[in-house]
Amino acid sequence: MDSLFLIVEIAALGLIIYWVGWPLVSRNFKATQARWWEDELAGLGEMDKEAVLTTLNEIEFDYSTGKLSEDDYHALKKKYQLMAVEFLEEEEEDIVSLDGAENNRAGGEKATKAIDKEIEEELKRLKTGRGNS
Repeated sequence: MDSLFLIVEIAALGLIIYWVGWPLVSRNFKATQARWWEDELAGLGEMDKEAVLTTLNEIEFDYSTGKLSEDDYHALKKKYQLMAVEFLEEEEEDIVSLDGAENNRAGGEKATKAIDKEIEEELKRLKTGRGNS
């Protein structure tokens, strides 16, 4: 019985070593690793609207609690506000294209102000939601 148990242990250990070690000795390991890393980085670049707005809320909270310096706060806030504006502009373009209307460039400044206002309203909504949780 002990010898059977020993054989099973050795076989399991061999499979584990093979499973872990194979990528290290295979020729395509570096290429596979590079592709994996590129996929991971591509996934990080794709944030949805809710994630961007939540991040903006987190930035505000961290700054108000003193976790962020003023320089970091302004840099991060600007970066994520631009991302939020892009999401809102995409939504607006989708709505305009669905209505069949053309995008009016003359009203660009008004649209930007409206988008900024919508971002602020969404941040307030998220802040009040966090306070209630």
